[in-house]
Amino acid sequence: MNKCSEHSIIEKIYNTLKESLPSDAYDFSNEVSVKDYRIDLMVSLYGIDFAAIEVKTKIDSDSISDIKQRLFKFINENKVCLAVITDGERVYFCHSSKEDWKECRFQDLCRIFEKVYNDVRPYAERDLQSFYDKFSSTLNKYVDRIPQLKSFLKKINIGSIDLDEKYNECFLNDDTERQFFFALLKNTGYETLNRYSSLESLFRMIDQKRIGMCSIVCMNDKSEIDFADKYINNKNITVYSNENFHYEKEIESSNNCYILSCVSESKEDDLTMWRLYGDNAYGANIIFKIDNQEHKNDDFVLCNVCYADKDGVCPELDLIAELKEHHFYFRKWHIWKHFFKPQQFKDEQEIRLFYYSQGDETCDEVETKWIKNADNHIVSKIKLFPMEGHGFPLHFCKALIGPKINEKEKVAEQFAFMAMEKLGPEEICISQSSIEVYR
Repeated sequence: MNKCSEHSIIEKIYNTLKESLPSDAYDFSNEVSVKDYRIDLMVSLYGIDFAAIEVKTKIDSDSISDIKQRLFKFINENKVCLAVITDGERVYFCHSSKEDWKECRFQDLCRIFEKVYNDVRPYAERDLQSFYDKFSSTLNKYVDRIPQLKSFLKKINIGSIDLDEKYNECFLNDDTERQFFFALLKNTGYETLNRYSSLESLFRMIDQKRIGMCSIVCMNDKSEIDFADKYINNKNITVYSNENFHYEKEIESSNNCYILSCVSESKEDDLTMWRLYGDNAYGANIIFKIDNQEHKNDDFVLCNVCYADKDGVCPELDLIAELKEHHFYFRKWHIWKHFFKPQQFKDEQEIRLFYYSQGDETCDEVETKWIKNADNHIVSKIKLFPMEGHGFPLHFCKALIGPKINEKEKVAEQFAFMAMEKLGPEEICISQSSIEVYR
């Protein structure tokens, strides 16, 4: 490359921007190296790396695609708002929120910078108090639609918020974030939960003395994974802060998410649940008692699933979208987003146990296996937790044998005898469904 030509283009950019933008806001650095990546010109706004500019004496169709891909990856990984590629005549630019490259003339470069500057400046000048005030006022707007926010608002104060001044991002501290989502999801205390499943699942659980949680990627419904993200993206809001869970990590993240789907104690012997989830009444209802002490284990989240309404509107996600619009982010969004589902699943009234694997489980305590879903043929991992230990918050206490099983009395009797031999003398009640008529 002709270095003189490159340097003259950099000087042209420097002089153009310097003359057109506030001198107290911008700084310029030439040939900046960040993690083995060289940036020809880095522009900073209020001390924040704001725009990475790549200068080329010639831009051709063979190389531009690769340059765009590498530069967009760089700005995402390094919290830079804007990527720019120019030869001094043409300009290609892209924001870090979405890989959507646009082209303009060089004389329009200042206009692009001015627009982003005006968008970012209010947040660069805000302090912790103003962030807290904005957070509180936003929640108050939604109290009529989400009444349970009233009690949450009484519990928080300015100390509930962490401000990343360098990147103009705000987070709730970990305990407050958990309280926020528990309030949002109407986390109501239960004593027992019902897990409708196959008879084979009951057999394996007793035989192996382990409770299985399957990776969320093998769910038949794709919305199990991306409903919340799509809902928020439709509002043109950045789903994650630049720091957390970029798109290329999404597959790995989803494979580390494990769930156990249950329903409340009021549905202990429910005809609809048998038909939909109990192997068409040839299966079993596995009943767990919640250990409230173990439920405090941060490795697990036990919460109600939140559903959109009949018009597809979800006020809870509307609130999250608006908070993110004001630069509020959630450190564990990769977990909480799996507690939102479309309206068509509302009849399930699911209560979901969620576990996010950090990959640090010891082999003696938690076993990991690969399985293939018989319905959709997707392979995924399953975690097998020991019935005792590792902080698992559910304890097997009871089971019902499905109403359509032949000789269900004898089946229940044998399962009870097996449980006594395998699990010890502790009282585990295994009986048959009381439903006599099933069509």
